[in-house]
Amino acid sequence: MDQPDKTFVGSAAFSVNARVAMQLGRESISSSVTAIIELVKNAYDADADFVRIRFAKTGGPEAMMVVEDNGRGMTLDDLRNNWMVIGTSNKLRNRRSVRRDRALTGEKGLGRLGLDRLCARTVVQSHAEGAREAVELEIDWQQYERDDARLEEIGHKIYTVPDLRKDPITQEWIDFAHGTRLTMEQLKDEWSRDAMAELRNELSLLATPFDAVKDFRVIMTSGQNWEDIDGPIEVPEFLLDAAQWKVIGAIDESGCIDILMSSKHHQVQFHLGPLAWADRFPELGKRPHCGPLRFEFYYFPRKAAELGDQTISKGTISSFLDGNQGVRIYRDGFRVKPYGEPNGEGDWLRLAFRRLSSPEGVTQDDKPGNWRVGYNQIIGAVFITHAKNCALTDQTNREGLVEGKAFSHLRAFCEDVVKFFELNHQTFELSRLPKQSLVIEAEKKRSNLYKPPKELWRN
Repeated sequence: MDQPDKTFVGSAAFSVNARVAMQLGRESISSSVTAIIELVKNAYDADADFVRIRFAKTGGPEAMMVVEDNGRGMTLDDLRNNWMVIGTSNKLRNRRSVRRDRALTGEKGLGRLGLDRLCARTVVQSHAEGAREAVELEIDWQQYERDDARLEEIGHKIYTVPDLRKDPITQEWIDFAHGTRLTMEQLKDEWSRDAMAELRNELSLLATPFDAVKDFRVIMTSGQNWEDIDGPIEVPEFLLDAAQWKVIGAIDESGCIDILMSSKHHQVQFHLGPLAWADRFPELGKRPHCGPLRFEFYYFPRKAAELGDQTISKGTISSFLDGNQGVRIYRDGFRVKPYGEPNGEGDWLRLAFRRLSSPEGVTQDDKPGNWRVGYNQIIGAVFITHAKNCALTDQTNREGLVEGKAFSHLRAFCEDVVKFFELNHQTFELSRLPKQSLVIEAEKKRSNLYKPPKELWRN
């Protein structure tokens, strides 16, 4: 309630301490690899054909990294009003790229703060398509360490330059018609061979191999002539046709589900649906909060497989699985970390735990329903989009989706698809065994239940 004796003296707005703003940025990017991935995705959003990641002078105080692309580039206005505005909403207003009509992967406008995680100084250079000159911005991230500075009080010098043809590493003149270049100096990480190999591996998993992006390449250069690091990032060669089973589960626009299990090795299919969400999951409401999506996975029993007139060895299959196993999530074609790491981390469907709880072989139990597939036996992906799965939002640190009702429904559906496969695969394998084999398997199981006391072993 207004007081009769008060006098209006003005208004006040919240401000942000510069140091706090940078801490927020650092916490929003969980690792240096994640920071670089965000820069790669920015290049994709800018309609680039390629993005090149180059290292130079690593192992010393003059170590530097250059990330450059041939995208649309930025004008001075773009730089000031979009790139320099933290949390800008321009990608929320426009969900498709200008030239290639790509679904934009960026969302929160915080990715550029990952530069502070990577280096102490950044030079941002950009030449917009059709522009007469380029723009350059110098950022000294150490300015944000001052306790007394407000975010808006820290200024950065902006220049116009004729072009970007002078290479920052070699100092030679090169072709650079348009695009953006980020030169990072005083790197904060030790980019050893192992660290670069980890980055290269993460970049190889960035795009879905089931429907890989065909018009965008990522290229790495170590600066050390390391042949295993240098060159274009290739999506792993997939041997999906050698899989014993292919399973596709889908939720359509109306909320109905459909599951199809098929094989190039067996003349049989298993199918469920279309079935209303409420009929399959009566305890989860009338419609799925996650929205329409597709879940696809391939099952390999880790043994040799026939592919046409070719036999693929068990070693080849195992090596392929070791590098690609797990179930990942992809939004608009790009991976959402950390789900489905090949090393077993990010097992969001708890496949390893379920297998450990029921380790029996597929024909060891004559009652279908007890066999569990292993994490190391399947390669899978869930496909979602910004447009149709808006309730599945990314965590601020880019490490996973917010675990609300939408994610809970997503997990329930995917677990149900896995159980559908397990039941039908076990039923199929048991049907292929002679009845006498089933009796023998049952007897083996019963005999294994009794373990004589250790003192009887010695008699």
